[in-house]
Amino acid sequence: MMELRDFASCLERQERYAAGRSAVAGELLVALRRDLERAPGAWFPRLEAAWAGRRFGPYYEAPLLLLAALQREALAGRAPDLAARLPSCGSSKPGAGRAAVELLAGAPVSFFEALAGRRLQTNEPGRAVGWLLPAAVAFLTRGTPFHLVDLGASAGLTLIGDYLPRECSLLAADGTPAGEPERLRDCPFPVLSRAGLDARPRRLAEPEDRLWLKACIWPDHAERHARFDRAAELFLKLEKDQNGPRLHEADFSAMPDWIAGRLRPHPDEGLLAFNAQATDFLDAAAYGRLAEGLARVLEPWGDRALWVELELPRGGGERHELRVRRWIGGRFESRVLAETSAHPRELRLRPGWDFLRPLAPPSPPRNTREEPARVLPPGTYRFPGMEANRD
Repeated sequence: MMELRDFASCLERQERYAAGRSAVAGELLVALRRDLERAPGAWFPRLEAAWAGRRFGPYYEAPLLLLAALQREALAGRAPDLAARLPSCGSSKPGAGRAAVELLAGAPVSFFEALAGRRLQTNEPGRAVGWLLPAAVAFLTRGTPFHLVDLGASAGLTLIGDYLPRECSLLAADGTPAGEPERLRDCPFPVLSRAGLDARPRRLAEPEDRLWLKACIWPDHAERHARFDRAAELFLKLEKDQNGPRLHEADFSAMPDWIAGRLRPHPDEGLLAFNAQATDFLDAAAYGRLAEGLARVLEPWGDRALWVELELPRGGGERHELRVRRWIGGRFESRVLAETSAHPRELRLRPGWDFLRPLAPPSPPRNTREEPARVLPPGTYRFPGMEANRD
C-alpha cells in the first residue's frame, strides 16, 4: 500500500530528477506535492484506495503513473483546462500545475478505476540502440542472421530499431567521439523473426493503447512525441509483412519458456533477447528467476545467443547500463559495455567489446529467411512494399 508520506517522498525525488529535463513535468510534480501537503484529504484517499494492495517498484513508478493518467485525460479531450497548458496538446499557457491539481480533486470515479490497473510501459524507440550495437558486433561481423526477442516490449517499437534513423552518438570513455562498428547502419539487419513479449502488449492500431503510450511521454518533450509517432506509423506498416514484428502476451516468469518453445537452436542462426527499462519493475526474486531461466534457454545456442539489457543498475543509479550476457567456456558471463540516459542521445562506451566477438569462424554466406541488408544514406530508408521514407 502506498502511504501518504511515502508518496510525497517519491514525488519529491521525481521532482528533483525532472529539474533540467522537463519544466512542465517538474511544475506538475511540485504542484501535486504541495497540494498533498496542504490538503492531504483532497484526493489522496481516493488514490490510495485505487492502489490498495498494489506493490510499486522503483520510486518513480507511482509519480509517473499519476502524471501519465492526468496527461491522458488532457490528450483525450476530457480535461480542457489542463490541455490548454500542455505543449503535447498544442498549447503552452502557464498554470499547468494548478490545472492538474483541480482536475485530480474533481476527477470522476472512472479516472481512479482506470488508474488502478494502469502500468508504465516503454515508449522510447531510441532505446533500440541497446540491441543494435551488440548485434552489429556479434552477428553482422560473422554473417549470422538472428532471432530478436524483446522482453517487456510494450508496443514493440524497439523491435524495428534497424529501420529507424540512427540518432544516438557513440562516445569513448573519455567523452570523445568513437567509431561505429561496421554495418551498424545497415537497413534492415538480418533478423529472422521479431517477437515482442509483454504481460499486456500495447496495440498501436488501438486508439486507447496508443493514447496511453503518448501520455507516458513528458508533455514538453516534443522531439520524443514526434519520434514515437513516426516509429508507431512505421511499425503498423512493417507489422503487415510476413516476417514483420509480432507481439505476444507473456509475463516475465513465462518468457524463458516461451523462447524455448518457439525458437530452436540452429548452428547458422543466432538469438538476441533484449530488455530496456522493463526489469526495473521486478523485485529481486522475480529478476533472479528470469536470469536463471534465460541462462538455461540460451545455453544450447552457445556463443550465438546474447541477453542484452539497457536498464538502470539494480543497486541504484540514474544512468542506464548496457549489459550483455553470453555463454563462454561453460559459464554465463556478463559485461557492462556502455552507459547512457533514459532516452539515449549519446552512448558512452566502456572497454571490453571483444567480449562479443565470435568464438567460431564466421560461416560462409547462405540463403536465409531474412531480407538482404542494404546500406542507405542517412535519413533514407526503404521497406518491403513501401515507398521511400525520409525522416
